[in-house]
Amino acid sequence: LDEHRPQMLFSQYIAQSPRSYESIAAQLGVCRSTVNHIMTGRRKPSLKLCRRIVQMSQGRVTADELLHEFGI
Repeated sequence: LDEHRPQMLFSQYIAQSPRSYESIAAQLGVCRSTVNHIMTGRRKPSLKLCRRIVQMSQGRVTADELLHEFGI
């Protein structure tokens, strides 16, 4: 984790990303609807998906933030 990069919630990361849900979903290995359902609160990310989110965000979204944000 780069100490100079601020940590953020997944929802903040998505909101600040210029990428589409479809592009983010493809990188995470899930359907666009999965990302949409997570963002709208219809579902929570699995622990496996949480790990992928941390990797994709290069540590800007941490496991602790995901657990807090989604109450996992």
